[in-house]
This record gives sequence, C-alpha cells and structure tokens, in this order.
Amino acid sequence: MEHLPSAHYLFWANVKMWCGMMMDGRQGSGNNLLTGNFGGNDCNIPLLTVDEWKDIGKPVYDNYTVRSYENPIQGCVNDCYFIAALVSVAWAANSKLNTHPNYRFYNVNNHAWDPAFSMTSLTLAVDNVAGAPNLVYARSGSGYIWPCLYEKAYAKWKDGAHSDNPDIKALLGGGGSGLHALLEICGGSWDNGRKTFTNLTTNPGVIPLVPGSTKTQYPTIAKTRDVSGLPGGLIRNHTYSVLRKLPDKYELRNPCGGAFVYVPKIDATNFDEWGYIK
Repeated sequence: MEHLPSAHYLFWANVKMWCGMMMDGRQGSGNNLLTGNFGGNDCNIPLLTVDEWKDIGKPVYDNYTVRSYENPIQGCVNDCYFIAALVSVAWAANSKLNTHPNYRFYNVNNHAWDPAFSMTSLTLAVDNVAGAPNLVYARSGSGYIWPCLYEKAYAKWKDGAHSDNPDIKALLGGGGSGLHALLEICGGSWDNGRKTFTNLTTNPGVIPLVPGSTKTQYPTIAKTRDVSGLPGGLIRNHTYSVLRKLPDKYELRNPCGGAFVYVPKIDATNFDEWGYIK
C-alpha cells in the first residue's frame, strides 16, 4: 500500500530520544576501525574523516527511479534512527519519498510541510586517504546513490542555513527518534508535552499487515533498550526497520549492513520505542 493517509503514529513505552550505535561500548573517532556484531554478521565500519565533497560519478536511481528498501546502508555517523526510518518508508510507503533534486520534510513543531528546497548538486562527503573516494556517511547497497543524497538533504534541512555541504556528523550524529524521523519524512501530528503521537487507537505491538501478506502495511521502526544481553543478535540502543510479521516472529532490518534480525515479539522487554500508523 503505497499511499499513506493522514499519519497518526503510535509512540509507546518510556521513550528515550537518544539513539546511537553501540559498538564495544565506545564511540570512535578519526580513522579508527570499530568492530561490532550486527544481526549475526560482523560489520567493520571505518570511521572516516571528510577529505572533500565530490561527485563520485554514480547514478541517483535506476532507469525507473526505483527507491528500493534494500539500498540504504548506515555509514560513519550515529543516525540509525534516520536510516531505519528511510528504509521503512521505502518499504511500505515508497510514494512518500521525495525525488531528487527536490526535497521537503515535515516540521513536527508546527505540523506543516516546510517549503521544498532543491539540492541540484550530487556531491557527497568522501575520504581519499586511501587514494579512493570512500563514502563517509550513508552508502547504498547498490550502485545508486539516492540514500546518500536523502541523508544529505535531511542534514541540509536540519541546518538552518541549508548549507550545500552540511556537517552531517554534527547535525545527525547525536542520535534521535526513529518515529520522529518517520514524522519528518511523511508528516503527522506530534505532542511534544507527552512525547506521544496523537490519535492512539490500537494496542501496542500490533503491526497492521497488507491483506493476505506478512508485509507491514505502514512504515514503522523498533528501537532496542540500552541494556546488555539482548537476544537474537540485537544491538543495544539501536533502531531497526520492521518489515514483516511472520506467524511466530517479526522480521527486522539492521540499517548497518542491511542484515535481517528475527525476534519473537516487540514489547518493552527488549524495546523502548516502536510504532505503527493507524
């Protein structure tokens, strides 16, 4: 179901607004290499420094302007909340994604779309220390760079000056709420006082499905609690896209590396933020 009706997101449990990738319990810097376990797969993320912004010469989309949920991969900044939200929208509400070069995001504070802005440049932040243009921030699981540009556009929107070369680490790397990011991408209502979404009408943990399918009908995410000993390869304090509700488990996608993780339930035992649209 690509059309997204008026968005009413559900925000449950004690919400922690900060989400960061927890790897070995440390946050790296410079060109150090951190190793963590992501969904059962080793994910080695070189924490690169920005050498320059340049056009790496790759197409934005394929010939049909396809924006596949498989494309976005988290890079060297703690914005799992945004990448997971982007994957979920590409999966369940693809028509809500903007098409390059024109972007607009929903301002949660005044419940209105901000004016669209154009980002005609295809330049991305790269690190040429090794003699090759390695992407510093979001990358793609294919040869198409639309996820990289979407992350750049999101940072550019967050930067009041709308800089052509936004400081993505400073603007997005402090962590955030995946449900909040969904609102900013798709629109909806937000109650800042209660840290909840409006029109709460359905029980928590219920993921509406496409009729006759295991696929989630609306984009949603789940963020793990900041505790050790999480089951099934889950990373603490990390946001995942929720893609399917199978008969005995939920299918999650890790924004770092794209690995699938399966959990028997999504509740306050292991998660402190999850949601759906009704």
